[in-house]
Amino acid sequence: MSSPVWPRCLEAAAAALSDREESTSDNPYLARTPRVFGPKPGQYGLSMGAHIEDYSEDARAAAGEAWITASSHAIDAQGDISEARVALEERLRGADSFVHLQDLPETDVLIASDYAAHEAGFAAAMSRIGAAAPALYHLDATRPDRPQARSLGEEIARVTRARASNPDWATSMMQHGFRGGAEIAATLDHMAAFAHLAQVVPAHLFDLYFEATLGREDLVAFMEVENPAALQAMRDRFRALAEAGLWATRRNSIIAMLDLEGAA
Repeated sequence: MSSPVWPRCLEAAAAALSDREESTSDNPYLARTPRVFGPKPGQYGLSMGAHIEDYSEDARAAAGEAWITASSHAIDAQGDISEARVALEERLRGADSFVHLQDLPETDVLIASDYAAHEAGFAAAMSRIGAAAPALYHLDATRPDRPQARSLGEEIARVTRARASNPDWATSMMQHGFRGGAEIAATLDHMAAFAHLAQVVPAHLFDLYFEATLGREDLVAFMEVENPAALQAMRDRFRALAEAGLWATRRNSIIAMLDLEGAA
């Protein structure tokens, strides 16, 4: 975790609001409870490990448990950090939505695994404790003067169409050899993680990405030379998604190419 200054500021603001003379129906901050949570000091990331790539329900529950465990320490206005899983679960049960901020213009929601771990991991965490599925929002603040809030599903669709399935992007990746092939495979991995943990990736987006990658003879030929392991990983990933029921294509060309007859 980075500097604890911002959590202290948030808790200080909550403490100030809790001192106002208002009714509890008008001011939820009158209930003094931890509101800023993060990892245990010295820990970084959500430690989901293989759970994010295993598409079973048990793995989704384990990923949700990892999200809760890695987020279960509260930070108070003085910057003191303490274990507060019970308080975190109470906050989760009272939540109906989740907003994740992106302010880095050089990245997008499908460029790194951390986006899926944090955003879709929240959905898995809510499922883990038996809470209702939350509304998930992605707040694009790459232009501070014009922030754009979209549902997570809308953001994934936007990025898939604008970058991932854009033939110019895949062609540009072919100029980067082994690393370019790895980036192409990684984008599919991240789409799959969102589908697994949050179930927000419709089948047609996987169809689009398949056609933009494995559906291109020139790109497949490139990957066979530069990064055959990534090529095989993509084929295996698409098959695993179909077998897990996370992707059901109606396109006969894709079914034949991946030998998906009989897949869920």
